[in-house]
Amino acid sequence: MSRCDGGGENRSIPPFLIGAGDNLFTQALYIPPVLTPISTTSTTDSYDLALREADVEIIPGKLTRIMGFNGLTPGPTIRARVGRPVVMSHTNGLPVTTLGGAPGDVAIHLHGGHVPSSEDGFPTDTIRPGATRSYTYPNNQLPATLWYHDHAMGFTGPHVWFGMAGFYILTDDYEDGLGLPRDAYEIPLVIQDRNFNSTGKLVYTGNWNGETGNTILVNGTIQPHFKVASRKYRFRVLNGSNMRKYRIAMSNGQPFHVLGMEGGLLPAPVKVTSLVLASAERADIVVDFSSLPVGSSVVLQNSLGSGSTANIMRFDVDRAEPDSSQLPLEFRPLEKLSASQSVRTRSFTFSGGMMGMMGGAPGSSTENPSIPTGWMQIRNWARWRFGSSGTCP
Repeated sequence: MSRCDGGGENRSIPPFLIGAGDNLFTQALYIPPVLTPISTTSTTDSYDLALREADVEIIPGKLTRIMGFNGLTPGPTIRARVGRPVVMSHTNGLPVTTLGGAPGDVAIHLHGGHVPSSEDGFPTDTIRPGATRSYTYPNNQLPATLWYHDHAMGFTGPHVWFGMAGFYILTDDYEDGLGLPRDAYEIPLVIQDRNFNSTGKLVYTGNWNGETGNTILVNGTIQPHFKVASRKYRFRVLNGSNMRKYRIAMSNGQPFHVLGMEGGLLPAPVKVTSLVLASAERADIVVDFSSLPVGSSVVLQNSLGSGSTANIMRFDVDRAEPDSSQLPLEFRPLEKLSASQSVRTRSFTFSGGMMGMMGGAPGSSTENPSIPTGWMQIRNWARWRFGSSGTCP
């Protein structure tokens, strides 16, 4: 039975090329390119992105058909600045009916962006095949790790499954001045689970309870390895899976520091040995490899997984390098809100179920009495909206 945790693999689909021994960590990590603006003014950066199907080599020696931004999965990374607007122009080059039988209509959403409603990529505000649409993002918010993806009504699940997602990293001068690892030592990592058949084709079943895969990809690479120096690295981690949760941890038990989550930096870094990420959640972390000898390796693991979903990627320490980066004791303080600041109070009562189908008394659920009915309504709405994807809200 599928559920909102680390399990739920479709065991009828065998993990392809994934198992014990030499099949793990054979491919180098792919890092999405940072996109260069097509034009820059004194106030605004403009980008062009073309949505299209493409054949990419995810499994060595085989081609997998995807649909992606500029034909890539993940799509190119956008690096933006606080207070400096970005215009993203999307040309929809998808066919009328695309992979998995989904329509080629798309709506592009900046996940985590504070944008006007007209620029939000509402699920019904679609770009039809052959059309072009521009979105303007003001970037008037705190720096954070954001991501952009398709948002089309009823088909977000398959569209993202087949490749339509990319990083949008927002920074400012304050964050730049903290001395955190940057440039070659700041790496985006999107973790996704997927299913493939023996020909290399992506398999999407449309599971009403949510889609889970038995093959782990990082930046579109199956359980990759990544060569690191014996120093600190900053990783911007995104759970880009349909419904799978991950509890990430280092195989040697070493701690790492969480700098921030979806809303940007925390008031101070938090030292942890593991971290749970649900679908669409982001974590900004620093891992220090300086205690590991050159020639050693450590694996980023998923303790909520098993078998082919227990290992995410491997870090190989292949060189020693000086490290001038810092991990400050504190970051930007967060503004605390109190009830006395409120100007209006609203009360909500949740009862019944999705269009009355769930039934039950207010504040409870007939499916699971321990889960408030309001939660069940939200969960079922997500299933409907995401096209039987069941992405856990």
